[in-house]
Amino acid sequence: MGKQTNLKLATTAANLIFYERLGGHYIRSKPTTVKRTAATKASAIKFGEAIRLCKATRQALAPLLPGINNKPLMHRLNNSYYQWLLGNNAGNGNALQSITQLKGFELNESSSCIKLLKIKLQSNWQSPSQVQLLVPAFNPVKSIIAPASTATISLQALLIAVDIPTATVTAVNSIQSLFEYKDVSESPRVITLPYTLSSQQVYVLAVALGYHRATAFATVLENEVKWLPAMILEAMYYLPGLPT
Repeated sequence: MGKQTNLKLATTAANLIFYERLGGHYIRSKPTTVKRTAATKASAIKFGEAIRLCKATRQALAPLLPGINNKPLMHRLNNSYYQWLLGNNAGNGNALQSITQLKGFELNESSSCIKLLKIKLQSNWQSPSQVQLLVPAFNPVKSIIAPASTATISLQALLIAVDIPTATVTAVNSIQSLFEYKDVSESPRVITLPYTLSSQQVYVLAVALGYHRATAFATVLENEVKWLPAMILEAMYYLPGLPT
């Protein structure tokens, strides 16, 4: 920004702007017009779609974790959706496709589900009407890191469906299993969640651990942030017949 000395103008000439501000007279160059390319516009559109999908997902997963709307989580989940949308996410016949950018996504960076839960949970999406969460045989004390006085562990599974064009939640199903926190082997379990396979949908299967402490009067759910592990176990999408 230059200051006018002899002349006191308020006009434009070529690429210069002469103006008055707070009693002074100044000169500055006109801003360069930046033209957005088709690729830039497409990227901006996808970023907007990612934000809307992220918002719908966070709202639906809110029961798993207090503080689901915190800024760092928003940015990480936005970016994961954005990276997926930038890639080739066209449909493949009638098959569900995995969203690798969301698989294993930790919902609480202060409490890693992968580190605290030392068993491998798996999911089965072969049925068009239900998803199976497969829990292998395990010893709770040896396989789950827990705070002192833990009496019971809850494993909550939440399956949501989000419509891609409208970024609205179309279905939410939840189920909870309880395990006594003892040094004994638990048998394998199959946890079933119903869902309806529909076109242009994102399906997110998330899990969370709950630690229930025994007190003199009741069993209390641990609410300290470092003991609130939750993660997206698997995310799938269904876009049959859409072009690349």
